[in-house]
Amino acid sequence: MKKSSLFALGALIAGVSSQAVLADTDCLKLSVEVKHAAAAKPASVLEIVERQLAANPNCACELVKAAIEATKADSKTVAAIVETAAQVAPEQMRLISQCAVAVAPDALQEVQMVMARLEPGQGEA
Repeated sequence: MKKSSLFALGALIAGVSSQAVLADTDCLKLSVEVKHAAAAKPASVLEIVERQLAANPNCACELVKAAIEATKADSKTVAAIVETAAQVAPEQMRLISQCAVAVAPDALQEVQMVMARLEPGQGEA
């Protein structure tokens, strides 16, 4: 009995860890796709982010960072990307803002203003 329980536990752990690796791989692949698409059409970056994030909300950080890096976004564009992403995946809003600031620290003030507008009363503007 102990042996079968041990095998079941091992199988469960292996299954969970392989799903986590798959999720990371998918996010990486999607971020590369977003980088290529955004670099090819910088004017469409918001639509690209919206479409990819709606289909893959668990990859919010990677997609936002890829869009910002690919377009070499200025502070205003970073804020627009954050706002679009936060509206598509509101449960990822904080993560989205943190990831955006990680790759574009100069946009901190603009990102904070977006967050204050989307989540009034949740912090400083």
